[in-house]
Amino acid sequence: MKHSNTNWNLYRSFIVAYETKNLHRASDILGITRSGVGHNLKELSKQLGVELFVSSKKGVEPTTDAMTLYPTVKSMVDSLIEAEENLQDFNNESRAVIRIAMPSSFIRVNFKKYIKTFCEQYPKTTIEFFDKHSIHMLEKRQLDLVIRFDYILKGLNFHMLDLFSEELCFIASKDFVKRYNLCGKVSKEQLGKLPIIIRHDFINEFEATMGSSLQLKMATTTSEVTLSMAELGLGVGCYFGRLETSKEIVKLDVDDLKISKNVAVAYNKNQLTKAAKVFLEGLIDFCKL
Repeated sequence: MKHSNTNWNLYRSFIVAYETKNLHRASDILGITRSGVGHNLKELSKQLGVELFVSSKKGVEPTTDAMTLYPTVKSMVDSLIEAEENLQDFNNESRAVIRIAMPSSFIRVNFKKYIKTFCEQYPKTTIEFFDKHSIHMLEKRQLDLVIRFDYILKGLNFHMLDLFSEELCFIASKDFVKRYNLCGKVSKEQLGKLPIIIRHDFINEFEATMGSSLQLKMATTTSEVTLSMAELGLGVGCYFGRLETSKEIVKLDVDDLKISKNVAVAYNKNQLTKAAKVFLEGLIDFCKL
Protein backbone atom coordinates (compact mmCIF):
# COMPACT_ATOMS: atom_id res chain seq x y z
CA MET A 1 0.00 0.00 0.00
CA LYS A 2 1.34 3.41 -0.94
CA HIS A 3 1.50 5.88 1.94
CA SER A 4 1.02 9.63 1.57
CA ASN A 5 2.76 12.39 3.50
CA THR A 6 -0.15 14.73 2.84
CA ASN A 7 -0.26 17.84 5.03
CA TRP A 8 -3.92 18.80 5.12
CA ASN A 9 -3.06 22.31 6.33
CA LEU A 10 -1.55 22.96 2.91
CA TYR A 11 -4.73 21.84 1.18
CA ARG A 12 -6.85 23.90 3.56
CA SER A 13 -4.88 27.00 2.58
CA PHE A 14 -5.27 26.00 -1.07
CA ILE A 15 -9.07 25.71 -0.82
CA VAL A 16 -9.55 29.03 0.99
CA ALA A 17 -7.14 30.86 -1.36
CA TYR A 18 -8.92 29.33 -4.37
CA GLU A 19 -12.33 30.44 -3.11
CA THR A 20 -11.35 33.95 -1.95
CA LYS A 21 -8.66 34.66 -4.59
CA ASN A 22 -7.09 36.92 -1.97
CA LEU A 23 -4.35 35.97 0.49
CA HIS A 24 -5.34 38.66 3.03
CA ARG A 25 -8.91 37.35 3.20
CA ALA A 26 -7.62 33.79 3.29
CA SER A 27 -5.35 34.61 6.24
CA ASP A 28 -8.32 36.11 8.16
CA ILE A 29 -10.43 32.99 7.55
CA LEU A 30 -7.63 30.56 8.40
CA GLY A 31 -6.38 32.52 11.40
CA ILE A 32 -2.76 32.57 10.19
CA THR A 33 -0.59 35.29 8.70
CA ARG A 34 -0.64 36.21 5.01
CA SER A 35 2.95 35.02 4.71
CA GLY A 36 1.88 31.73 6.33
CA VAL A 37 -0.79 31.25 3.63
CA GLY A 38 1.77 32.11 0.94
CA HIS A 39 4.26 29.64 2.40
CA ASN A 40 1.64 26.85 2.42
CA LEU A 41 0.74 27.49 -1.22
CA LYS A 42 4.38 27.51 -2.29
CA GLU A 43 5.06 24.28 -0.37
CA LEU A 44 2.04 22.56 -1.95
CA SER A 45 3.11 23.74 -5.42
CA LYS A 46 6.59 22.36 -4.75
CA GLN A 47 5.21 18.98 -3.62
CA LEU A 48 2.92 18.67 -6.66
CA GLY A 49 5.44 20.09 -9.13
CA VAL A 50 2.95 22.58 -10.64
CA GLU A 51 2.05 26.24 -10.29
CA LEU A 52 -1.29 26.67 -8.53
CA PHE A 53 -1.76 30.46 -8.51
CA VAL A 54 -0.57 33.54 -10.37
CA SER A 55 -0.66 37.08 -9.05
CA SER A 56 -3.41 39.46 -10.17
CA LYS A 57 -4.39 43.08 -9.45
CA LYS A 58 -7.03 41.91 -6.93
CA GLY A 59 -4.99 39.10 -5.39
CA VAL A 60 -4.35 35.70 -6.96
CA GLU A 61 -5.89 33.67 -9.78
CA PRO A 62 -5.91 29.85 -9.95
CA THR A 63 -4.09 28.16 -12.78
CA THR A 64 -5.61 25.38 -14.88
CA ASP A 65 -3.78 22.89 -12.63
CA ALA A 66 -5.47 24.42 -9.59
CA MET A 67 -8.85 24.25 -11.35
CA THR A 68 -8.25 20.55 -11.99
CA LEU A 69 -7.18 19.89 -8.41
CA TYR A 70 -9.87 21.90 -6.59
CA PRO A 71 -13.01 19.72 -7.08
CA THR A 72 -11.31 16.56 -5.80
CA VAL A 73 -9.67 18.25 -2.82
CA LYS A 74 -12.86 20.14 -1.95
CA SER A 75 -14.88 16.92 -1.99
CA MET A 76 -12.35 15.13 0.24
CA VAL A 77 -12.21 17.96 2.77
CA ASP A 78 -16.00 18.24 2.84
CA SER A 79 -16.15 14.51 3.57
CA LEU A 80 -13.67 14.92 6.43
CA ILE A 81 -15.71 17.80 7.85
CA GLU A 82 -18.90 15.73 7.60
CA ALA A 83 -17.21 12.83 9.38
CA GLU A 84 -16.03 15.13 12.19
CA GLU A 85 -19.52 16.59 12.56
CA ASN A 86 -21.06 13.12 12.69
CA LEU A 87 -18.74 12.23 15.58
CA GLN A 88 -20.01 15.25 17.48
CA ASP A 89 -23.64 15.23 16.33
CA PHE A 90 -25.97 12.49 15.17
CA ASN A 91 -29.45 12.47 13.63
CA ASN A 92 -31.44 10.52 11.07
CA GLU A 93 -29.54 12.20 8.22
CA SER A 94 -26.10 11.28 9.57
CA ARG A 95 -23.95 8.62 7.99
CA ALA A 96 -22.32 6.50 10.68
CA VAL A 97 -21.20 2.97 11.48
CA ILE A 98 -21.93 1.22 14.78
CA ARG A 99 -19.93 -1.93 15.56
CA ILE A 100 -21.36 -4.45 18.04
CA ALA A 101 -20.33 -7.92 19.22
CA MET A 102 -22.98 -10.21 20.72
CA PRO A 103 -24.40 -13.72 20.36
CA SER A 104 -26.68 -14.20 17.38
CA SER A 105 -29.37 -15.50 19.75
CA PHE A 106 -29.57 -12.06 21.40
CA ILE A 107 -30.03 -10.44 18.00
CA ARG A 108 -32.68 -12.94 16.94
CA VAL A 109 -34.65 -13.19 20.19
CA ASN A 110 -34.00 -10.19 22.43
CA PHE A 111 -33.17 -7.21 20.26
CA LYS A 112 -34.73 -7.90 16.86
CA LYS A 113 -37.55 -5.40 17.40
CA TYR A 114 -35.25 -2.65 18.70
CA ILE A 115 -32.70 -3.09 15.90
CA LYS A 116 -35.47 -2.91 13.29
CA THR A 117 -36.87 0.29 14.85
CA PHE A 118 -33.43 1.90 15.11
CA CYS A 119 -32.57 1.11 11.48
CA GLU A 120 -35.87 2.61 10.33
CA GLN A 121 -35.26 5.77 12.37
CA TYR A 122 -31.62 6.14 11.21
CA PRO A 123 -31.66 4.77 7.64
CA LYS A 124 -28.20 6.09 6.75
CA THR A 125 -26.53 4.35 9.68
CA THR A 126 -24.87 0.98 9.19
CA ILE A 127 -24.71 -1.57 12.04
CA GLU A 128 -21.92 -4.13 11.82
CA PHE A 129 -22.31 -7.24 13.97
CA PHE A 130 -19.27 -9.22 15.08
CA ASP A 131 -18.75 -12.60 16.68
CA LYS A 132 -19.47 -12.58 20.40
CA HIS A 133 -15.89 -13.68 21.14
CA SER A 134 -14.47 -10.42 19.74
CA ILE A 135 -14.14 -8.69 23.15
CA HIS A 136 -10.44 -8.03 22.52
CA MET A 137 -11.50 -5.70 19.68
CA LEU A 138 -13.04 -3.37 22.25
CA GLU A 139 -9.60 -2.77 23.75
CA LYS A 140 -8.35 -1.66 20.34
CA ARG A 141 -11.38 0.64 19.84
CA GLN A 142 -12.51 -1.50 16.90
CA LEU A 143 -15.89 -2.09 18.55
CA ASP A 144 -18.40 0.25 20.14
CA LEU A 145 -20.37 -2.24 22.25
CA VAL A 146 -20.10 -5.83 23.49
CA ILE A 147 -23.26 -7.52 24.82
CA ARG A 148 -22.78 -10.75 26.81
CA PHE A 149 -23.71 -12.38 30.09
CA ASP A 150 -22.24 -10.22 32.85
CA TYR A 151 -20.07 -12.99 34.35
CA ILE A 152 -18.07 -13.02 31.08
CA LEU A 153 -17.57 -9.25 31.15
CA LYS A 154 -16.74 -8.84 34.86
CA GLY A 155 -13.13 -8.02 35.59
CA LEU A 156 -12.55 -6.40 32.21
CA ASN A 157 -11.35 -2.82 32.07
CA PHE A 158 -14.53 -1.42 30.49
CA HIS A 159 -17.62 0.33 31.72
CA MET A 160 -20.36 -2.30 32.21
CA LEU A 161 -24.11 -1.88 32.54
CA ASP A 162 -26.72 -4.59 33.19
CA LEU A 163 -29.51 -4.65 30.61
CA PHE A 164 -31.87 -7.41 31.76
CA SER A 165 -32.01 -10.77 33.49
CA GLU A 166 -32.59 -14.12 31.78
CA GLU A 167 -33.85 -17.26 33.53
CA LEU A 168 -32.58 -20.70 32.69
CA CYS A 169 -35.34 -22.53 30.86
CA PHE A 170 -35.58 -26.20 30.01
CA ILE A 171 -36.48 -27.21 26.48
CA ALA A 172 -37.02 -30.44 24.62
CA SER A 173 -38.36 -31.65 21.31
CA LYS A 174 -41.93 -32.92 21.15
CA ASP A 175 -40.54 -36.31 20.18
CA PHE A 176 -38.36 -36.35 23.32
CA VAL A 177 -41.31 -35.37 25.56
CA LYS A 178 -43.38 -38.20 24.10
CA ARG A 179 -40.53 -40.71 24.39
CA TYR A 180 -40.04 -40.01 28.14
CA ASN A 181 -43.75 -39.56 28.90
CA LEU A 182 -43.26 -36.03 30.19
CA CYS A 183 -46.32 -33.92 30.91
CA GLY A 184 -47.16 -30.90 33.04
CA LYS A 185 -44.51 -30.00 35.61
CA VAL A 186 -41.24 -31.89 35.89
CA SER A 187 -39.64 -32.38 39.30
CA LYS A 188 -35.95 -31.88 40.00
CA GLU A 189 -35.68 -35.62 40.63
CA GLN A 190 -37.16 -36.40 37.20
CA LEU A 191 -34.91 -33.84 35.53
CA GLY A 192 -31.85 -35.41 37.17
CA LYS A 193 -32.62 -38.72 35.46
CA LEU A 194 -32.94 -37.23 31.97
CA PRO A 195 -30.07 -36.70 29.49
CA ILE A 196 -29.00 -33.06 29.80
CA ILE A 197 -27.57 -30.73 27.15
CA ILE A 198 -25.94 -27.69 28.68
CA ARG A 199 -23.17 -25.17 28.06
CA HIS A 200 -19.97 -26.34 29.71
CA ASP A 201 -19.59 -23.08 31.67
CA PHE A 202 -22.98 -23.63 33.37
CA ILE A 203 -22.42 -27.22 34.50
CA ASN A 204 -20.94 -26.60 37.97
CA GLU A 205 -23.55 -24.01 38.90
CA PHE A 206 -26.36 -26.21 37.66
CA GLU A 207 -25.12 -29.27 39.56
CA ALA A 208 -24.79 -27.19 42.74
CA THR A 209 -28.37 -25.99 42.38
CA MET A 210 -29.66 -29.47 41.56
CA GLY A 211 -27.77 -31.02 44.47
CA SER A 212 -26.67 -33.94 42.34
CA SER A 213 -24.53 -34.83 39.36
CA LEU A 214 -26.07 -34.53 35.92
CA GLN A 215 -26.77 -37.30 33.50
CA LEU A 216 -24.81 -35.26 31.02
CA LYS A 217 -25.55 -36.01 27.39
CA MET A 218 -23.70 -33.15 25.79
CA ALA A 219 -21.62 -30.17 26.93
CA THR A 220 -21.90 -27.36 24.37
CA THR A 221 -20.02 -24.14 23.74
CA THR A 222 -22.96 -21.87 22.94
CA SER A 223 -26.67 -21.48 23.66
CA GLU A 224 -27.34 -21.77 19.94
CA VAL A 225 -25.77 -25.26 19.86
CA THR A 226 -27.75 -26.24 22.97
CA LEU A 227 -30.98 -25.23 21.28
CA SER A 228 -30.09 -27.08 18.08
CA MET A 229 -29.21 -30.30 19.91
CA ALA A 230 -32.44 -30.15 21.92
CA GLU A 231 -34.39 -29.69 18.69
CA LEU A 232 -32.84 -32.95 17.45
CA GLY A 233 -34.32 -34.75 20.45
CA LEU A 234 -30.98 -35.63 22.07
CA GLY A 235 -31.96 -34.47 25.56
CA VAL A 236 -33.26 -31.62 27.70
CA GLY A 237 -31.58 -28.38 26.70
CA CYS A 238 -30.71 -25.94 29.48
CA TYR A 239 -31.06 -22.61 27.75
CA PHE A 240 -30.74 -19.03 29.04
CA GLY A 241 -33.06 -16.85 27.01
CA ARG A 242 -36.52 -16.32 25.67
CA LEU A 243 -37.62 -19.32 23.70
CA GLU A 244 -38.63 -18.67 20.11
CA THR A 245 -41.89 -20.13 18.87
CA SER A 246 -41.27 -23.52 17.30
CA LYS A 247 -43.41 -26.41 16.14
CA GLU A 248 -40.76 -28.90 17.25
CA ILE A 249 -39.64 -27.56 20.63
CA VAL A 250 -41.47 -27.16 23.95
CA LYS A 251 -40.59 -25.56 27.26
CA LEU A 252 -40.60 -27.81 30.33
CA ASP A 253 -41.91 -26.45 33.63
CA VAL A 254 -39.47 -27.62 36.32
CA ASP A 255 -40.51 -27.25 39.98
CA ASP A 256 -38.34 -25.25 42.40
CA LEU A 257 -35.43 -24.66 40.06
CA LYS A 258 -34.67 -21.02 39.36
CA ILE A 259 -31.32 -19.89 37.95
CA SER A 260 -30.93 -16.47 36.36
CA LYS A 261 -28.10 -14.48 34.81
CA ASN A 262 -27.76 -10.85 33.86
CA VAL A 263 -27.11 -9.74 30.29
CA ALA A 264 -24.83 -6.70 30.24
CA VAL A 265 -23.23 -4.30 27.80
CA ALA A 266 -19.56 -3.28 27.94
CA TYR A 267 -18.09 -0.20 26.29
CA ASN A 268 -15.37 2.43 26.53
CA LYS A 269 -17.36 5.16 28.27
CA ASN A 270 -15.31 8.15 27.09
CA GLN A 271 -14.76 6.85 23.56
CA LEU A 272 -18.30 6.21 22.34
CA THR A 273 -19.22 7.90 19.09
CA LYS A 274 -22.41 9.95 19.13
CA ALA A 275 -24.15 7.30 17.01
CA ALA A 276 -23.17 4.47 19.39
CA LYS A 277 -24.28 6.55 22.36
CA VAL A 278 -27.70 7.14 20.79
CA PHE A 279 -28.00 3.41 20.02
CA LEU A 280 -27.03 2.48 23.60
CA GLU A 281 -29.43 4.97 25.20
CA GLY A 282 -32.28 3.59 23.10
CA LEU A 283 -31.29 0.01 23.91
CA ILE A 284 -31.35 0.74 27.66
CA ASP A 285 -34.84 2.23 27.38
CA PHE A 286 -35.98 -0.75 25.28
CA CYS A 287 -34.75 -3.21 27.91
CA LYS A 288 -36.77 -1.43 30.60
CA LEU A 289 -40.03 -2.14 28.79
